[in-house]
Amino acid sequence: MRLSGFKDLLFTGEQIPSYFVHYKGWKQSWDEWVPESRMHKLTPDNRQKQKSLKEAILKKKQPQSNTHSHSIPSNKSKGRQSQHTDNPRKRGRDTEDSSLESQKRPEIKLVIPDELKVTLVDDWEFITKNNQLIPLPRTPSIQSILSSYKSHASKNIKVAAGHHKSKKIALIEEVLNGLEVYFNRAIASNLLYRFERPQFVKVKKEADERPQNHQLKHMTSIYGVEHLLRLIVNLPSMLAYTSIDAESATILHETVQNLLDWIIDNKKQLFLPEYENSSPNYQNRVNAGS
Repeated sequence: MRLSGFKDLLFTGEQIPSYFVHYKGWKQSWDEWVPESRMHKLTPDNRQKQKSLKEAILKKKQPQSNTHSHSIPSNKSKGRQSQHTDNPRKRGRDTEDSSLESQKRPEIKLVIPDELKVTLVDDWEFITKNNQLIPLPRTPSIQSILSSYKSHASKNIKVAAGHHKSKKIALIEEVLNGLEVYFNRAIASNLLYRFERPQFVKVKKEADERPQNHQLKHMTSIYGVEHLLRLIVNLPSMLAYTSIDAESATILHETVQNLLDWIIDNKKQLFLPEYENSSPNYQNRVNAGS
């Protein structure tokens, strides 16, 4: 069994430029990865195309005038008729809503332990209120953390009768590999506070200039558990409208939930004891970019 849906979402070719897009006026659950081929530059021509499309859609939505004459029903008959006649436009919306609801399932609900919720709040406060930063590269890195957890899970794995241990280990490994790829894709657009962006630009530029086999080439080798936790918290909404099947969702949920428990057990070794103060020069760069 393969992690269909989750694997399709993550392993689409890391060298292909993609952008995590939010559609203005739409719920966050509609956010999606979009290849560069679907992006359009902000030019007068593309503005005109956008305007023409909007006008065409509005024209299509306008109700057609009814040219047939009908006798006006009495209030009594109107009442009976209203019980049996649906608004076709409403019926269309209901059908669309139910279709969207079916696309959303299965839903992945992760339980974030209270201890980690407190850590997330502290993380937010240190960075956004105190103007502090997580020093990079982090030790241990996300790569190292997921590798350590894989070793732990492999030793302590429990399987039901008739199931192969090696098969379950392979599935756990696939989930963890997927988290790495997803982090490398999502970090720039979805996992940073505004105050962290200049720091990210710097480390990303340095990483891009390194050879392909360099140990600090990917963001998962530079960032640590603090940013991994942000990814995990956002994971359910990121995966809400993917084609992941129920069995894959169960494996993903179980693996990530167990990973959270393991993170708590190893909290002292994984989390930064103290954030570093940013320099006045760095703060000026942040303010200049706002």
